Amino acid sequence: HRPRLIHCKEGGGTAQRYYYVQKPGQSGNKLYRYTSYSFGMKKILLVEDTVEVLENLADLLHMEGFHITGAVNGSDGLKKLDSIVPDLIITDLRMPVMDGFTFLEELKKKKELAVVPVIVFSANVTPEIEEKSLKLGAAAFLKKPINVDILIETIRTILQT
Repeated sequence: HRPRLIHCKEGGGTAQRYYYVQKPGQSGNKLYRYTSYSFGMKKILLVEDTVEVLENLADLLHMEGFHITGAVNGSDGLKKLDSIVPDLIITDLRMPVMDGFTFLEELKKKKELAVVPVIVFSANVTPEIEEKSLKLGAAAFLKKPINVDILIETIRTILQT
């Protein structure tokens, strides 16, 4: 089991974050502080319209050593990609404004982004949806609710970290 994240805050510099966690099986008010630095971290763009899921996954992935940029839909994700080139993109499919399929199609049009691996995750899982995601260039397809251990393993396999 993983430590349970209680609180996260930015540290003294832009590349520093403090995590306050409870260890597995621990009860009471005792918290442990971990400091994370983003220098040299692999960059992930996380596209998810449910803010709570976006924030929780971003915090967990940051604790695993990744620098996370969040976007609330495909259109927002494309805007973020104007200023960053991530090592990996993780996207939901069902989102307002621009869904994950349209987002994948738009990624393929940009040469510099066409080589960035994408993990698609969705609660809407059928063989047809998974197949369409992979045909549009997804490196992997995971179903929601997301198993964090499988997500981390998939990310590390794709990024070879």
